[in-house]
Amino acid sequence: MKAQSQVETDPDIAIGLANSTLESIIKEILKDDEIQQNVTGKETLNKLIKLILNEFRWLDNDLPIEIKTMVSQLIGLSNSIEKIRSEKTNFHGKTDLDYTVSKPLYAQCIINAVSTVGLFLIEYYKNEYVKNKIESEILANLPF
Repeated sequence: MKAQSQVETDPDIAIGLANSTLESIIKEILKDDEIQQNVTGKETLNKLIKLILNEFRWLDNDLPIEIKTMVSQLIGLSNSIEKIRSEKTNFHGKTDLDYTVSKPLYAQCIINAVSTVGLFLIEYYKNEYVKNKIESEILANLPF
């Protein structure tokens, strides 16, 4: 919501906030005790997306080509978001000659993409990890 509120007045800040939001979503998921990926807390969005895709086994070779294509696009999308944040916003200092995103429409596109990817990752995690964990705990506590 904070990124959304910055779109019109400060599109580059909105982009930075969107990038940070997706990083935070992935880091929270990767904190789960059942997840085998090691996170130091200093990973970039690029590294985090690869860790979560690996954890979710979306990088496996036996997946259909259409799923592999989607996974490849998720990696590309996260790379682009991170690169725009790092190179096309004022987060890392710019000169007057450097291009910075100034159009709210671009920031809105990035926020929408982050929202879609983030919500999907959360739903997948809830369905595949949390649901299974709750079912396992219920079964473990049955008296028979």
